[in-house]
Amino acid sequence: MTGSGWLRAAIVAVFLACSLWGLEQDLPYTPEVDEPSFVVPAGRIAATGNLNPHWFGHPGSTVIYPLAGLYHLWQAAAHGGT
Repeated sequence: MTGSGWLRAAIVAVFLACSLWGLEQDLPYTPEVDEPSFVVPAGRIAATGNLNPHWFGHPGSTVIYPLAGLYHLWQAAAHGGT
């Protein structure tokens, strides 16, 4: 194998190692520390229709309201909800 062949093999090996390491980091799934701050209010908004999340920390409205909309659409499409 020539010098460039070894370099290619090394690049592929590093890429494979990084890919497998990254895959292992997500299994098993554990929620991040800030997820309950966004997911719980979004679920409450989607379930009750009350648009007050009872929390306006940064970046609350840019995450909570889109999540609530997605939860509402999922409920309507997948489970026949209103």
